[in-house]
Amino acid sequence: MNNLGLYTILLLGAILIEVSILALPLGLLLILIWYVKNGPKQIIFLLLIFSLVLSAIFNVPVWAVLATTAASFLLFLLAETVLPQKPVITFGVFVAALVFWEFSTGLILNFI
Repeated sequence: MNNLGLYTILLLGAILIEVSILALPLGLLLILIWYVKNGPKQIIFLLLIFSLVLSAIFNVPVWAVLATTAASFLLFLLAETVLPQKPVITFGVFVAALVFWEFSTGLILNFI
């Protein structure tokens, strides 16, 4: 199994943990770690898998999950390009992207 296949299985497991046990966006965290380790290759595939599976499990519109996921990923990209590349700052950017995803998802779902 290649690296992308393993990451896809980990992503699906993280989504199930997110839905059932721990209300943290673990799938988005895995996607951000993938980007830091491997760069932009296959990132669209991972974002789509995350959004489709999460929207199917939560029974919310796909566009809502995809919009918040894309927005927090773009926030992460913007912060990564502007801020210096230090481990503490990268961790802070991870946390900021995850918090942004939680708040923006909650905000959009309140209006649906």
